[in-house]
Amino acid sequence: MNIIRSLTIISILTLLVVPLAHAEDDPLVRLTVKAKIKSNVHIEWEKLPDTDPRYIAFAKNKTTLAMKKGEKILLLPFALLVKLRTNDPTKIVKIHVESLKSGGGKHTIPVEKLSLSINGKPDQPFTEDIALLQQQEGNELKELVLLFRLNTTIADKSGKYSANFSFITSDIP
Repeated sequence: MNIIRSLTIISILTLLVVPLAHAEDDPLVRLTVKAKIKSNVHIEWEKLPDTDPRYIAFAKNKTTLAMKKGEKILLLPFALLVKLRTNDPTKIVKIHVESLKSGGGKHTIPVEKLSLSINGKPDQPFTEDIALLQQQEGNELKELVLLFRLNTTIADKSGKYSANFSFITSDIP
């Protein structure tokens, strides 16, 4: 029984392979390949301490700012190194940050007081999510150093604050 089954399978395979072996002699044989490639976004990040040379390189230009009376602008003692890439030219990648909350959750500092400098460029306030990867930029790996600055006033309570951040991808038609 197994011998008959093996011979049947070999016969079927032979019938399928033989015409393909002679296909180069026949100019009318055409082969069509269709592939569907799914949209993909690659994001990786790491925290850079203020001793990292990449942090220092961009932070040195951010030390002096004109401040209003009663305001203090703090350069946070870390940066984010973000690496981005996408195979979809319609994708945009943005960073979203929530308001800063104190350790006990009693106090908050609005996210609008936080600003972002990308690779040492001028600060952008977080009045809305900030684009890190624009359309058509995604083919090559893009490395960004993100520096955060916080504008505080005397009304902001002292303490340890933290904020959640996330990366958001969106399609542009």
